[in-house]
Amino acid sequence: VVVPAANVVPVPDGVSAAAAAAVQPLAGAIHAHAVAAVRPGESVLVVGAGVMGLLAVQVARHGNAGPILVAGRSRAKLELAARFGADLVLGAGDDVPAGVAAATEGIGVDVVIETAGGAPSVGLSGAGTLDLAVRCVRRGGRIVLVSVLPEGAPAPLARLRERGVSLLHPRSGVGAFEHALRLVARGDVDVE
Repeated sequence: VVVPAANVVPVPDGVSAAAAAAVQPLAGAIHAHAVAAVRPGESVLVVGAGVMGLLAVQVARHGNAGPILVAGRSRAKLELAARFGADLVLGAGDDVPAGVAAATEGIGVDVVIETAGGAPSVGLSGAGTLDLAVRCVRRGGRIVLVSVLPEGAPAPLARLRERGVSLLHPRSGVGAFEHALRLVARGDVDVE
């Protein structure tokens, strides 16, 4: 493949080909963190413990967010989330809004990064993850919708408006590749 040199990002020494291949979703997690303007110490809930969710946990931890909560279905992935810096993991059998309320003194989290929604036919969680995010975010908080929900998916717009919640969407991962590669090369984020 021939492309303009300006479109190529060099992979630093010490970064494996497998790690370099994971830079695109890591760049997406970086953009999600940036669009939410997560400040040090702010509470973050990551909905979903798949690749994007686990990367979002690491980026939030690297950005000094805290506490960081993760809601997911897979016990093994939730164990990874804890290893990557999540302070609280909530599994499929847990009441996520109640767990969030207990962890935040009933206030809700400052930021929700939603990574699990999408077509159930491909193993994703449908559109209910947005409703879950709205039930867990604090008044005036921010929700970053990383997933691609199905066309015409229901959205709790009245609750978003009534609670003054911002619904945000990250840019494409392009543009953060160099930063993502630096995080991987320094060992700040484990993509392998």
